[in-house]
Amino acid sequence: MKTHVSKTILLTIGLLAAGAISFARQGGAYVLPKDSGPNFYLEAGPGFMKADLKTTEGDDVNDDLGKFVGGSLSFGWRISPNHKIQIEAGGYVSDAKESGEDYSWKADITAIPVLVSYSYCVQLDQAGRCELRLTPTLGSITMQIDEKEDDPSGHYSASVSDTTYAVGAGVGITYHLSSKFYVDAGYRFLRLGKTEYSFYDDEPETGLKAANSHWVSVTFGWKF
Repeated sequence: MKTHVSKTILLTIGLLAAGAISFARQGGAYVLPKDSGPNFYLEAGPGFMKADLKTTEGDDVNDDLGKFVGGSLSFGWRISPNHKIQIEAGGYVSDAKESGEDYSWKADITAIPVLVSYSYCVQLDQAGRCELRLTPTLGSITMQIDEKEDDPSGHYSASVSDTTYAVGAGVGITYHLSSKFYVDAGYRFLRLGKTEYSFYDDEPETGLKAANSHWVSVTFGWKF
């Protein structure tokens, strides 16, 4: 009798364990398509960035120059269902212009971020298709400014750039369309460091103060 009960208990435990493993593999198949070897991914998509830009003298920058559109490309490693790391490079542009009877001015800013991030991922459904990610980020951003100005005294143009730090965190929702493809929608906050420029030889050096920036993106990913 005791032997029969023991066998029944062991059989029940075995069935429960097998069910748990089967469930885990079913849910994890979307996130980790390969059973062995590293699970890498490529991710790309458009984005928008708003930065609160001010000159080092404290003057407001034309509001249009703080609104950037562009996109990014990322390469990452999905370490486990809950952890992933990635490196990202992007390009974002903004522009502004003013004109009058005998005056015209135009400026463009190109922002080039290079970022490294870690994401902690939380599964939101039993199938493992939908997940929430929390993503601290660290890296650099290059701000290139191209400016042209025409007035009665002549034509002026300048192209300057500087690189500074970018640090912050973000949050996003990822939906796995299949074991190979997914879509992600995210928001992040990045603090951008101070930049300095020398536009013209006969003018003192100026720059942009450290600024808060807000980013939204929709990206599409391929897992391999």
